[in-house]
Amino acid sequence: MKLAFLAPLAVAAGLALSGCNPDPNVATPNQVIVGINAYNAGVATARAYLDLPLCSATVGAPCRTQAMSQSVYTAIVSARAAETQLLAALKANAALPITAVQALQAAYAVIQAIPQN
Repeated sequence: MKLAFLAPLAVAAGLALSGCNPDPNVATPNQVIVGINAYNAGVATARAYLDLPLCSATVGAPCRTQAMSQSVYTAIVSARAAETQLLAALKANAALPITAVQALQAAYAVIQAIPQN
């Protein structure tokens, strides 16, 4: 699974996340939107990977490993919680925690690390 189609999102995320922010603990709405969009783009790849059979002596490529499957699953779950938190904060016009945006970035990084079989 080649994730080259996600490269423009990574560049956009990097540019949006590098902007000036007076409070480093609070994300800007642009950071949140770019983070959520990048994560959402990667979810399809992650789910497709998790749908593959586990690698074994009888199962050839493409297949998934148990360790990577656990990492991807954990990343999706934590990012989903972060996404929910951020969307609620946006709706309430409340402070947007930068840690939730960082959780989305971490999930995106795990998804990018899915090996190409």
